[in-house]
Amino acid sequence: MNPPVEDPLFVKAPRIISTQGPHCITRNLLQDKHGNLWFATWEGIVRYDGALFTNVTSKEGLRRFRVFSVFEDKTGYLWFGTVGGGVYRYDGKSFKLFTTADGLASNVVTCMLEDKAGNIWFGTDHGASRYDGRRFTKFTTREGLSGDSVNTIAQDKTGKLWFGTLRGVSCYDGRSMTEFTNTEKRSIHNVRSIVADRAGNIWIGGQDGLDRYDGKLLTRFTTNFTGYVFER
Repeated sequence: MNPPVEDPLFVKAPRIISTQGPHCITRNLLQDKHGNLWFATWEGIVRYDGALFTNVTSKEGLRRFRVFSVFEDKTGYLWFGTVGGGVYRYDGKSFKLFTTADGLASNVVTCMLEDKAGNIWFGTDHGASRYDGRRFTKFTTREGLSGDSVNTIAQDKTGKLWFGTLRGVSCYDGRSMTEFTNTEKRSIHNVRSIVADRAGNIWIGGQDGLDRYDGKLLTRFTTNFTGYVFER
C-alpha cells in the first residue's frame, strides 16, 4: 500500500526560493560533496547553495511529508527519510521514492547508514531494512532486534552493526542479532545515538545517560540518575 498523498502535520513553506531558511522544525542537516547544504525539515526537503534556500519538496512536486533524516552514500546519492511518506533517493537529477510497497519496513524512516559492503540500512518505527540495490530485507524483533522502533545505526571497525532502539541495543554480525545489555544484564532503554570511535569503542547515548563499550567492558559515565522516559 502506498503512503497517503500528504502528511496532515506538514508545514507549507511561504516561498519556494528565498534568502530565508526553514520556518519550522529542522530535524537534520548535511553538506554534500558539492558543498550544498541540505535540510530535513517539517517543510520537506530544503537545499541551500550558499546564496538561496530552495524548498525542493515544493519545487519538484514531491509528496508533502515532514522529513526526519538525510544521508549521502558513497556514490553521491542523497537519501531523505520522511515521517510516513517513505524514503526518497536523489541522484542529482531526479527523485525516486521507496515505500513499504517496495519492501521498506515502514514509511517512517528515522535514520540511515551505508555499511562497508555498500548496503543501505534504514531505521524505522517498525524495524530496520537493508537495501542491497535491488531489494529490501526486513529485520524486526522476530529476527532478534531488541525493539522495532530504531533510532540509530552504527557499524564498528570489525563490521558489526549496532542498532539503538526504544527498547535496547542489538548487535548484528551478518548472521544473527544479539541483544546487548549493561553490567546488570538489563537493556539500555531509549537509545538515541550510537557512535563507533576510531579506537573501536562503542559509545551509547540512552535514557540513563552515556555508556562506552570497549569490546569487553561496559563503562557507565553517568551516575545517580534515575532516568525518565521520552517519546518521539
